[in-house]
Amino acid sequence: MSTLVLTTSLETAGAADRTTDSRSPARYEVRVPGPDSDVVEVQATFVLESDVIGMVVHSSAELPNGEADLLEQLEVRDERGQALEVESLGYGDWRVTNGSQGMAVQLSYRIRLEHDRYSWGPGIDEVAYRNDDGLFFTGGSLFVLPDAALPSGARVHFDVPAGWTETLP
Repeated sequence: MSTLVLTTSLETAGAADRTTDSRSPARYEVRVPGPDSDVVEVQATFVLESDVIGMVVHSSAELPNGEADLLEQLEVRDERGQALEVESLGYGDWRVTNGSQGMAVQLSYRIRLEHDRYSWGPGIDEVAYRNDDGLFFTGGSLFVLPDAALPSGARVHFDVPAGWTETLP
């Protein structure tokens, strides 16, 4: 049996809810497509604090933007499902074109599980890794946040392969 371990201060939710408005807490759905998957898929809904969204990233000589260089297929949509343009600001930050404080958005993106291929200043246990027991993530390696601040009351739902468990130590 494999385990997905996530170290973060987010609280878990029993089910994902893909809608949000200015009164709803942020929601994240983390999906591991299969036991040998080389990506993790994330969908999020939250309210923007500004027009900037970001990750908490760590330094790596090989990856100028830290863990953000392992993020791919970032899409941001407004409440109506209309695509919003996103401009990379570097080092794990993106500007949401036409985004503004109080705007509810929906994000989808994938994280490539290649963290163990690179050297990390604080060490691999501060980012993400895979071993025979499963996957280990810190929240900073996994979540794009409104203005790099953890939303109060955020909820996370995991969709993992059959036989897997998830743990929040």
